[in-house]
Amino acid sequence: MAKTVNLAEVVPGYNSGATEFIVEDKAQGKVEVMSREDLSSMTPENIGTVVPKPFQGSIVDGADEIVEHFLHKEFPYMMQFFQAHGLPNPQITYEFETAGEYWLKVDFPLPQQVTLDNGEVYTYPYDRESFLFVLNSYPAGPPIGFHVPKESRNIKVMEKIFKTHMYDSAVLENSHVSDSLEENWHWICFHHDNHSWQFNRNNIREGDSLSYFFYYIYYKLAGLEGVSHE
Repeated sequence: MAKTVNLAEVVPGYNSGATEFIVEDKAQGKVEVMSREDLSSMTPENIGTVVPKPFQGSIVDGADEIVEHFLHKEFPYMMQFFQAHGLPNPQITYEFETAGEYWLKVDFPLPQQVTLDNGEVYTYPYDRESFLFVLNSYPAGPPIGFHVPKESRNIKVMEKIFKTHMYDSAVLENSHVSDSLEENWHWICFHHDNHSWQFNRNNIREGDSLSYFFYYIYYKLAGLEGVSHE
């Protein structure tokens, strides 16, 4: 079953509704689950990474639980991205129950406008677009591009921004997954080189991540030069 998460309700510091957190205690060299009260009583300099513990019990063996665990660790950085680009209460929806068919869908913030190569200025007609990411290799590997609804009013401009890299289906993805998305989604081939993705499981900020990938996509949509190699 797909899960929908309001990031503002689970990320500490953003009116969080979470009552338990996975906390790195640097003084004792261990990680443990803490209540909000126990966390508030800790000496600040002893606190390492803090991740909300919503939705699930203990992590158990299994690929879907591992993927979800690391996605949760990205929540604070995703929240920073969304809030920095005008979405104060972002929601994400994801499905990790079927092996080989993991996906994440977000309301992605759009820039106000973009200047195209021919000098034309395009104003986006709305402030967000539904983007879908296939995460079958995550966190060991990156998403291979992303999907945009075929009925989007921005399809024509995205064809110009991403040039020849928009397709009816994801040619680099599992054929079953591609076939299931082909009817409603275009695939944009905008992704990390095969071996360049370096996800740091101990410190999300010190490696590649979905959160950083969001920034690259946003900058590309805004027309910033040097974001990618053609």
